[in-house]
Amino acid sequence: MMPRAVYPIMIFVLASCLLFSGCTSNQPSKYPGESVVTEEPVIGAWVLHYDPETTEIYLYIFKEGGRFDSVAFSGDPSISLPFERYIIAGNWTDAGDMQYRIDGQMINHDLATDTYQSVDLAETLVYDPATDNLFHRDHSEWKYVRISHDPKIPPGLDVSIPFD
Repeated sequence: MMPRAVYPIMIFVLASCLLFSGCTSNQPSKYPGESVVTEEPVIGAWVLHYDPETTEIYLYIFKEGGRFDSVAFSGDPSISLPFERYIIAGNWTDAGDMQYRIDGQMINHDLATDTYQSVDLAETLVYDPATDNLFHRDHSEWKYVRISHDPKIPPGLDVSIPFD
């Protein structure tokens, strides 16, 4: 039989082993090939297809540090959009209560006339943790669907963001 004084020492040694072995640390992502999910749920790649009558789709890339980029692309590879539309180095901020404020300059390039227009963007998105979707606060039917937790253009998506 072991003396009673050995039991507390054994418990301390076992607890120390668990603590230093990493069993109590954050676990890796359940998605193979993806990084660990960050604290801010907005970070990642999202798509918005707000008008079912068009093939126009928007890709949003929300990055750590409050930056985001966006680009429009055609959802049908056989149909080209008559314009280029993108946001470079926009800003997002946590507005509290699962809301995110996005601000930036939307650049429109009309391909037919080769003219450019810059439009100020200032909108609020609402995150729904139950569905892992973002919604535009003023247009709740605009659903932003996450396509990746990684804040980059997903492999296989043939789009580019200028100056990124």
